[in-house]
Amino acid sequence: MSFSPDGETLVSGSWDNSIKLWNLDCYSEIKTYSDHSCEVNGVCFSPDGKTFASGSWDRTIKVWKVIPENEIQKLSNSHNSKDKHSNLTTTCSYM
Repeated sequence: MSFSPDGETLVSGSWDNSIKLWNLDCYSEIKTYSDHSCEVNGVCFSPDGKTFASGSWDRTIKVWKVIPENEIQKLSNSHNSKDKHSNLTTTCSYM
C-alpha cells in the first residue's frame, strides 16, 4: 500500500487481483481496479500524487491516473514473453 503525498488518499493492492483507491478523510473506497490478471504485489504514488503504479504476478507494471481513475500506461503491452518480467513483480517506486 502507499499513501498519497498529501496524506488524503491510500492505494492498496491485493491477492484478489484488485487495486483499491481509498479516501482517508471519510474512510471510504473511491474506486476498485480489476485490470491485473494475477495478484497485485506492489503499488506506489508518484511524488505529485496525480498517478500511481502497480506491479503484479501477471508480470506487468501499470501506471494509473488518480483523477479520472483510469490506466494511462501498461509497461508490458506485448504478449511475447520476452517483453515481460520472467517472474512476478513485487515492488514499485517513483523517484
